[in-house]
Amino acid sequence: RTWTSLRRCRLRVDGELGAGLEMEASELGYVVDEVGSSPGQDHELRHGAAIVAVSGARLFGLPPAEVEAAFGQHFADGAELLLLDADELREALILRDSNGECPCDAADEEDPERVVPPEESANYELLRRAKSSTEYESLVHIPVGRATVWNLGPEPMSYFLQDLARTHE
Repeated sequence: RTWTSLRRCRLRVDGELGAGLEMEASELGYVVDEVGSSPGQDHELRHGAAIVAVSGARLFGLPPAEVEAAFGQHFADGAELLLLDADELREALILRDSNGECPCDAADEEDPERVVPPEESANYELLRRAKSSTEYESLVHIPVGRATVWNLGPEPMSYFLQDLARTHE
């Protein structure tokens, strides 16, 4: 992944005023809520930034109490901060987690390199069989990951696109 908002800056700390930052510890690291005018932080350190590392110490992925402890150990004027926009980081986590939860994207255990075609999925025949006289139309939402869509053959892809078109009617 290429991070579009990845950047570095130096923390400014005044002996009496501190850093002038309002932040919240989270699994993202420290997320900046507000930057005071004193002592005057670098423009890269702004509202919505996630401090993912300080002086080489990782904050991202730590429990909030550990984020606070690690940041406290390195809290000093001139400490190097590694930043990402919190929104970009949250989107990446959602994408990672959504792909990780979809069993349809799981690799074949015997051959991890093999991509399982949709025709071999457990529900493929169920979806394509003829409707019986006791069945009625219904709408079913099935989450499909990008890997599944990109690996569809021409016929399943056309079915998929038709299904998508129906959702917009």
